[in-house]
Amino acid sequence: MKTAMEQFCDKILERQVNLHSCLLMTGGRIAEEWYRSPGGPETKHRMFSVTKSLVSMAIGLLEEEGRLRLTDSICDYFPEYVSEDQADPWLKKCRIVDMLRMESCHSMTAYKQMATDRWTESFFRVKPDHCPGTVFSYDTSASLVMTALAEKLSGKKLLDYLREKVFGAMGILEDAYVLESPDGVSHGGSGLMCTTRELAWVGYLCSHLGDWHGQQLLPREYMRKALCYQTGTGLQGVVDERMGYGYQFWKNRKGGFVLYGMGGQLVMCFPRHDAVFVTTGFTYGDPAGQQSIYDAFYEYVYPVIENGKPACAEWETSEKDLAFETEAPIMDNVGKVYAFRENPKGWKSFRLALSDDKKSGCLELESSRGRWEIPFAVTGQPADNRSFAQGSSFFLEGQEDMPALAQAWTGPVNQVLLRIEVLHQEPGVLWMDLGFRDDEAVVHMKKNRELGLSDYEGYFTAGRISETEK
Repeated sequence: MKTAMEQFCDKILERQVNLHSCLLMTGGRIAEEWYRSPGGPETKHRMFSVTKSLVSMAIGLLEEEGRLRLTDSICDYFPEYVSEDQADPWLKKCRIVDMLRMESCHSMTAYKQMATDRWTESFFRVKPDHCPGTVFSYDTSASLVMTALAEKLSGKKLLDYLREKVFGAMGILEDAYVLESPDGVSHGGSGLMCTTRELAWVGYLCSHLGDWHGQQLLPREYMRKALCYQTGTGLQGVVDERMGYGYQFWKNRKGGFVLYGMGGQLVMCFPRHDAVFVTTGFTYGDPAGQQSIYDAFYEYVYPVIENGKPACAEWETSEKDLAFETEAPIMDNVGKVYAFRENPKGWKSFRLALSDDKKSGCLELESSRGRWEIPFAVTGQPADNRSFAQGSSFFLEGQEDMPALAQAWTGPVNQVLLRIEVLHQEPGVLWMDLGFRDDEAVVHMKKNRELGLSDYEGYFTAGRISETEK
């Protein structure tokens, strides 16, 4: 009879997913591994955005050393790129913690928005397009700037600093390296080159909250927060990327976390079972490739590991107990009116309402085209297709009334995710991610529809209206 790993590999190869390696670690030992020829255990592989999780570790160590605070503005550390009187207000509000959560002030990677080799500087030069600390926005330049910060404060290259503090004691990543950006900073967003086995041990260390056989190599409290649900990711295209995000770590569907790199670089960690599953490959150009890896893993491998004992005592508790307490409870924003800043789509204002039992609600919207309401059901998790509220006062270009089904998920942070399904001869799905900070709100809208709904695309910032302004 074939093992679970063999069945996993058969499924992946049958699906023609371009997988290079996979490895299962349980209880701190490698249970099984597979490599596609000519690769092997000593083959270094480009791990892409898995590198971001190493940047998070460095930031945690620097916080422990007292060299930074997560609530500091990133501008404070780069006066050579931005001065107090010149900085955009949203840039000045961008804290290190916002960048760790992928809630920066940019909706896309800054150095990709301008032709420059000065990648670090570009983060401060590109004009922000929304208030930071509100909604998830995957920004590799944020990780690069945090790498520059770590190298500036430590006086060492990213991997050298981590070897000194962490990996040297573990005897791993000795020959690994990180590619550099054009301006000489370690590419903390994408540049790690190392082996599959080394990634498994990194995942093991994180699952134990930085404890290595009784030696605390990473700050325990920082790692607890880093691996918790910090921000919602419900607008992601891949289902398994909608489970939330921590500090440069993704959450997974079983309460664990993932060190994630494009193309099939996955370190799936399940600390409640003391198990780590690693894959490498190159699925770029295969839209369903990454999801195929997840699906095959949960079908064949996860049932084998789910009875394992927790990696440490913290994982014996519930996910709710581990969750980070947000500084802006969502209920503080319910019932308040927010006016949008001037925008090309003509949005004017919105108000979020919830029923007393918090099982349903309504999003009231106003634009230059008119006013309307979207009633919704509150679900237990994102995209739960069992709970919807039906409404018909939904605006679509040129048509004031459209039948629609809507649901919302409030989650444990200061965000509300709405999923609205348009029932029409031209069907579609509209996503809205509402995030709040102080007196500002950001609404990130995304449509999945071939035609129409063009107003519902982009990031829109709004300010709370006081009672006297109404």
